[in-house]
Amino acid sequence: MTVKTSLVSVAGRAGSGLPALALSAVMSTIVLILVGSIVRVTGNGLGCPDWPLCYGQAIPPLLHRGEWVEFSHRLVGLVASSQIVLVLVLAWRHHRNEKWVFRPALFANILLVAQIVLGGVHVILEIPPVTGWIHTGNAMLIVGLIAVVLAVALIRADWRPSALTALGNRTFFGWLSAITAGLYLVLLGASFAVGGDASLKCPAGPTCAVTIGALRNLAALLSGLWLAAALANVIMATSAVSGGATPLLRGKPSYEWISWTTVAVYVLLLTGSYVTRSGASLVCPGFPLCGPAPAGMAALINIQLLHRYTAYSVVALLLPIVYRLSNQCLGREVSRFAHGLTVLLLLQISLGAANILLKLPMWSRALHLTVGASIWVTVVMLWVAVTLGHGQLPRTAN
Repeated sequence: MTVKTSLVSVAGRAGSGLPALALSAVMSTIVLILVGSIVRVTGNGLGCPDWPLCYGQAIPPLLHRGEWVEFSHRLVGLVASSQIVLVLVLAWRHHRNEKWVFRPALFANILLVAQIVLGGVHVILEIPPVTGWIHTGNAMLIVGLIAVVLAVALIRADWRPSALTALGNRTFFGWLSAITAGLYLVLLGASFAVGGDASLKCPAGPTCAVTIGALRNLAALLSGLWLAAALANVIMATSAVSGGATPLLRGKPSYEWISWTTVAVYVLLLTGSYVTRSGASLVCPGFPLCGPAPAGMAALINIQLLHRYTAYSVVALLLPIVYRLSNQCLGREVSRFAHGLTVLLLLQISLGAANILLKLPMWSRALHLTVGASIWVTVVMLWVAVTLGHGQLPRTAN
């Protein structure tokens, strides 16, 4: 059975609900990554010092804020995990012969079991950096595998969720992009001009500091909305990218280019997590260059620079892909995917700059990993779309 025939046979089972469930599972996992980042940046990783209970209770005391920050991560994890398991159930019941549906779902659940155990070990060992780093890397593999299932489901059903239509509206997306980008220019430009956090350079009186604080809060809110809009465009255009795969790959970038870019994005996520876990986040005070780094911290500086150079390499790999996707001859829907990916890149670069220039505000630290995970999901879905559309997949079993 060829890939195209396989997709037709799977499309006949659209009633299984797989596209909607896979979409919900991916979104829930991204939210879980965001909540996990909030737990980390707020210092509540040991809010519940035992596992699987919290202070020996199924539900922590209502008035204990730190415990509930950590416990919220467990609750969201339960929701996301349940959906990932259900994806496997549906894959087994309706798509067990479709290995590009069933196998990713199966492997995601195997990694999910490992992730749950690793989460418990991480708490019991009092959150050492190495288990945190592995925990992040494994989480990215899980969401990447579910993204494979989502991409295949979107393509075979040619499904564009109506719930995402408003977020993916071109006019709304354009205005949101302009406003958010302008806000980042103000915040980061001011901090770059004064050589540090602009709020610390304010003259006497509360007006300046209050204004900058309000701009930061607005930036956090708009960043979340911008992220959601970008993902909506990516999801709605995935099927179109698959349909345009053959003309897309006639020039550069090639199929191999896209494949290696996908690997590079995952490596970038690992280096970013290593920066956080090693304490190298602010060892380079400048952006985009390192700046006057303190003496005696060569090892940490190298860790930070490894992440930055990997990031610059990933951007260089993605730019030709974005340019090719933006080619109007491939269609407006394919260019929608390019616009979503472009916004994710711009947002991630802005958040990286905010981490340095604004001295690690909590909102940018939490969003930085979340947007990184979203870029990973986007590139994985691009790879699947191009693979399916260009017939690069091996033959499936009957």
